[in-house]
Amino acid sequence: MKKALVLLAVIACRDAASVNVTKRAAQIETHLLPAVQVRGEDVGHTIEERMREYKIPAVSIAVFDNYALVWSKAYGLADVEAGTRNAPPHAATRANDHPLFLLEDGHLDEAAAALKRVKDPAGEEAHINLLGYQLLPRDAAKAAQLLRINAVAFPESANAHDSYGEALAKSGKKDMAIAEYERVLAVVDADPRIPAGDKKTFKKHADDELAKLRAK
Repeated sequence: MKKALVLLAVIACRDAASVNVTKRAAQIETHLLPAVQVRGEDVGHTIEERMREYKIPAVSIAVFDNYALVWSKAYGLADVEAGTRNAPPHAATRANDHPLFLLEDGHLDEAAAALKRVKDPAGEEAHINLLGYQLLPRDAAKAAQLLRINAVAFPESANAHDSYGEALAKSGKKDMAIAEYERVLAVVDADPRIPAGDKKTFKKHADDELAKLRAK
């Protein structure tokens, strides 16, 4: 299922020539482009402006160049009520050690292991889940490949299996989708990530999707 989260951005330039880090950082911090651009207009927004506009309490950014971490910074509050400042992302020192790059290179087991080692695995699971749902309308098969890492890294997560099952169903993998929704029903009761009041909703959603798939 799709969920909201505090944003974490990992920007990587693989096999690209090094550029001035200060210039790149300034471009990221002060010149975010609008969703709709008008030819001839040079309009840029700062990260803080966008955070206020979209009511995002915290953003962490890591920039990689040629696999190396060159810059990272945190914005906003990690805990608004306590006034705790956000911290820079706990990123791998080389971009090819990041779970998503390991997955891209075909190393699923290594990617899942790396995902378990990150400082905030629950937050990274949510981040990958969001990326998968953003990709789903355009390419369900690739979304399924991405969401698979959560299901492998966090086998106890009902939401990981639910999201992976949805992507599999939309990419035509009926039997695999059925297996994932059955897994949701098997783990949801013991899943501490799912509030007690939401478990019934998860079960109903999985049952409904299973009924649809089995009727095909």
